[in-house]
Amino acid sequence: LMLYEAGKTRTEALADVDEAIDFINFYCRQEIQIQLREQKVTNRGIISVIAPWNFPLAIPCGMTVAPLVAGNIVILKPAEQTPLIGQKLYELLLEAGVPADALYLIQGDGAKMASGVVNHEDVAGIVFTGSKAVGQLLYRENASKLVKHPKHGFMMQKKVITEMGGKNAIIVTNNCELDETVYGILYAAFAHAGQKCSAASRVIVHHEVKEALVSRLVGAIGDLKVGEAMDPSTYVNPLISSFDQERVRKAVEAAKDEAIRVKGKIHIDRSFEKAPGYCVGPAVIEIPFHQAKKAESWAQKEIFGPVIHIVTYHSLIEAVELFNSTEYALTGGIYSQSQDDIDFLLKFMRAGNLYVNRPNTGARVAIEPFGGFKLSGTGPKAGGVGYVEQFHFPLELETSHEEEVSWAEDSGYELLVPRPSLISVVGRLKRFRQFSQELITQFEHLMGTVNEKEKAQLEEFVDWINKNLEDYLSGKELNHVIPGQLSYNDHSLIRESGLFVTVYERPTLKSLCYLLSALALGSGVSVACVTEKSYSIWLKILDLAWKAGFSKTNLDISKVGKERLSVIFNQKEFSFVFAGGLSKYRDELYQELLIGLALDEYMRNILSEVDGIELSSPKTILDQFSWTRSIAVNTMRHGAPLELN
Repeated sequence: LMLYEAGKTRTEALADVDEAIDFINFYCRQEIQIQLREQKVTNRGIISVIAPWNFPLAIPCGMTVAPLVAGNIVILKPAEQTPLIGQKLYELLLEAGVPADALYLIQGDGAKMASGVVNHEDVAGIVFTGSKAVGQLLYRENASKLVKHPKHGFMMQKKVITEMGGKNAIIVTNNCELDETVYGILYAAFAHAGQKCSAASRVIVHHEVKEALVSRLVGAIGDLKVGEAMDPSTYVNPLISSFDQERVRKAVEAAKDEAIRVKGKIHIDRSFEKAPGYCVGPAVIEIPFHQAKKAESWAQKEIFGPVIHIVTYHSLIEAVELFNSTEYALTGGIYSQSQDDIDFLLKFMRAGNLYVNRPNTGARVAIEPFGGFKLSGTGPKAGGVGYVEQFHFPLELETSHEEEVSWAEDSGYELLVPRPSLISVVGRLKRFRQFSQELITQFEHLMGTVNEKEKAQLEEFVDWINKNLEDYLSGKELNHVIPGQLSYNDHSLIRESGLFVTVYERPTLKSLCYLLSALALGSGVSVACVTEKSYSIWLKILDLAWKAGFSKTNLDISKVGKERLSVIFNQKEFSFVFAGGLSKYRDELYQELLIGLALDEYMRNILSEVDGIELSSPKTILDQFSWTRSIAVNTMRHGAPLELN
C-alpha cells in the first residue's frame, strides 16, 4: 500500500513499517515506567494529531500511540495525499483493541478542517508534523491557550508539539574517507527523493577535497535509477504529486539561475529527464560561500526534493558559520577522520540531531531521538524518553492566586535583551550556591508565608542542581546502545535569553525554580513586573542574585505597563517566556505571548504555573532552558567495530 499510495521504494516502505512497530513498543514501555513511578498523573483529554505524507505510517503511528497509551482521546487526521494508509492504521489500532470511542479518524483537506480539529476549546493538545508555515500558525493560535480538564476541572496550558522543516547540511573535512562520504550523501540526499525533513540539502566541503568529492559524487548520481517505486532497481522514487513535481523543477531552475549569476557551477541536473509519473531526477549545484549565507539564496530554502548545494569552506569556523546560518536546526552530519575536527564541530553545530560518519537521516526510536529547534520544531524528541510524559498532567499542581491586582504604571526603565552568561560553569555554580542559599534563608520573608513543605522542595531542588549541573552540561546522556555506534544526548547548548512576566506579590515555588534553573545554566533573564506588588518582591529576589555575583547584563528587571509589555513580547530574541499569574490576567496577558516577531527565530517556549511540568523532576525543568541535541557517532569502519571491548 505504501509503495502504491506514497510512492516509496520497498526499502523505504519496510523501514517505515519497522519504525511504526518500534514506536508502539517503546511508548508502551515508557508508559509502564511512568505508572511504576506512582506519580499522581492523569491524561490531558482530547489530542488532535495532524500527520504528514512523507512517513505515512511511522509518524502518524507514533504521534497517535503516545497520547493513546497515556489515556487520552485521539483525533487522527492523516495527510490528504495518503488517506488509505491512515485508514489502515486506524483499522489496525481498533483491531488491536483500542476502544472505538478513544480514537477518531477524520479524512480531508487539512486547511478546511483546522478550526474544528485543532482550535476547538475542548482540544487539550495538538501534535503536528508538516510545513513551517502551518506549524507556526497552529502554534501561534493555540500554544498560549488554556483549557479545562474534562474530568478534574483544573486549567491546563494547551500542549502544542510541532515538528517542521530543515535545511540540513553535511560538513566534509579534508581528511574524510571519500567512499564513505559519497555513500552517505547519496542516501541522505536522495532516498525517498529527498522528501524527508531530515534530508541533506547542503554539502559544506573543505576546498582541498572538493574536486575529488564532487567528481565521485556526480559520477555516482549519474548512475542512480530514477523510476517507479515498484521497480526494485529504483533509487530515486517519484515525488508525492504533480504539484510537487512542478514545484521542485521550478526551484531547480531558479537555483541554477542563481548559480549562473554568482559564477557558481551546475554539476549535474537530471530534474527534467524523462521518467514515469511524478519523478524528478537529482541535481547538484555549487555556489560561492558568500552567496550561500544570504537569506534569499536557494541554499537557505527548503526544497523538499532531490537537490543539493555544494559550498566550499577554508576553515572549520567558516563551516560552522554556514551550517548555523539557516532558520532551521534539525539535522546535520560530519564526515571526518580527525577526532579534533569532530570535537570542534560538535561543540558549535546547532541542530537537534547530529550524525558523525553516517547519513544524517534514518533516526531510530530510542537510539537517535528525533527533533530540532529554532524553526524546525518545539520538541520534545519523538522516540525519546520524555515524549509520552507530554500527554500526562500532574494532579497535584500549585493553584493560581486570586489576588486583586491592577496594572503597574510603567517605570520607563527599558529592559534590554539580556545576554547569556560568559563565565565558566564552576564560576556560575559558585554564584548560584550563594544566591540559592540566601533565597532559602530568607524564604519565609520573600514568600510572605511559612510553608515548610515548599521550603523543603526548594532545598531539594537546589541540592540536585548543585550536585548534577556540571554532569548535565558536559556529560553524555546515553541513548539506547547498539553495536558500532555511540548514541547520546548533549545539553551543552543553552537558550540564550528569556523573559519572566510576574504578577503577584507572593512568588510561586515554580517561578523560583525556573529562575534558578535558567541562571544556573547561563541563560540571560529579563523580569517584567506588571504590578507594583510583584515588582517590590522580585526586586528583592534579584538583589540577592546581584549580590551573589550575577551580572545585570545577564539578569535585569523593570516595572512595565500594558503597552510596553506588548512591545517586549514582540522581541524575537526571547526564546522562552515564563508567564506567572493566570486567573486575573488570562485574557490580557496570554493572548499576546506569541504576537509579532515572537516566532521569527524560535518556536518560543511558553512556561507557566499550569504547563504540566513537575518540580519533582529537576532535569525536565533544566531541559526547558537548553537545546537538546541527539548525537550519533559511527564507530565502525569497513564493517569492523572499533570498540576494544
